[in-house]
Amino acid sequence: MKKILSLTALFFAGFIALQAQDVKGKEGKEKYSKHKKMGEGKQHQGKMMNDVNFSDAQKAQLKAINEEHRQQMQELRKKDDITVKDQRTQMAAIQKDHRQKMQNILTDDQKLQMEKARAEQTEKRAETVKARSEKMKAELGLSNEQAAKLSESNKATAEKMKAIRANEDLSQQQKMEQVKALKAEQKQVRESILTEEQLSKMKEMNKGPRHNKGQRSKK
Repeated sequence: MKKILSLTALFFAGFIALQAQDVKGKEGKEKYSKHKKMGEGKQHQGKMMNDVNFSDAQKAQLKAINEEHRQQMQELRKKDDITVKDQRTQMAAIQKDHRQKMQNILTDDQKLQMEKARAEQTEKRAETVKARSEKMKAELGLSNEQAAKLSESNKATAEKMKAIRANEDLSQQQKMEQVKALKAEQKQVRESILTEEQLSKMKEMNKGPRHNKGQRSKK
């Protein structure tokens, strides 16, 4: 049973990762992906910080560190005379420096609190993925064989996607083209595994939340 659930969880995680990129417009795709990751990272970090008891002096230090980090990132984004590779290198250095400064003001007890909060968040995310994957499997009526095949396909696609994004020899346009081709390939594999009825259900499930959100925004 555990093996079945893990396969379904992997299928769902891979499916969500691919569908999250389905945003209209090339520029929209890049901005959506970038802002989504940054937003999730800040949200997770904020929740962990809320579980730590900081002194007034530490709060002032944290505010100054975060402001410095924000300004450094803004200045880096303004630079239009550097390559994407150099920008990423500098961004990584700024992020590393920011994390180190944050760590330096924490006491040993606070670091333990952060680790505990991080572990709890990881556990909660795993439980959420498990619950959603079980729901997805039930709603689509996936067999164990289908779940296993989709899991394997999604894992392979995720690895290829990761390799494309990490390839600094590719231009942004080339990356977008390869990602588009990879998604088309993944779609063909999915269509070969699922029945027409399951594909129809999946289509409705995908457009439902975004469609409703769009309708609300028009009101």
